[in-house]
Amino acid sequence: MNNVKAKVDNFNDWVAEKITRIVGTMWCAYIFCLLAFISLPSTIQTTIQTRNAMPIISWIAQTFLQLVLLSVIQKGQNIGNDKLDKTIEKIEENTEITRRIVEAIEKSEEKELYEILKIEEKEEKNSL
Repeated sequence: MNNVKAKVDNFNDWVAEKITRIVGTMWCAYIFCLLAFISLPSTIQTTIQTRNAMPIISWIAQTFLQLVLLSVIQKGQNIGNDKLDKTIEKIEENTEITRRIVEAIEKSEEKELYEILKIEEKEEKNSL
């Protein structure tokens, strides 16, 4: 029974990931925008005939904004995630460089460290 549940969960995760990848594109936002605009003429006509602003307000809030913003927000999150991934990669690279420097310092003999410090002191004095 647990095996069946795990398979169903895996399938559901796969479907959710695929849909999220598709919906989170600007192409999907453009398609949703076109779909929303298909109903706009009848919404305008209803608004004019009833002399009531609610149909157009509902169209904007419930049709246009919800459909289009869904994809745009998801796309924005994808962009943010990509930037975060790049930042994490840079941090990992810098951590590796720092680790190598620390290892080199640890392996160095005391005399070499003393020489490095002397050179740094001279450079510091020369820069003043």
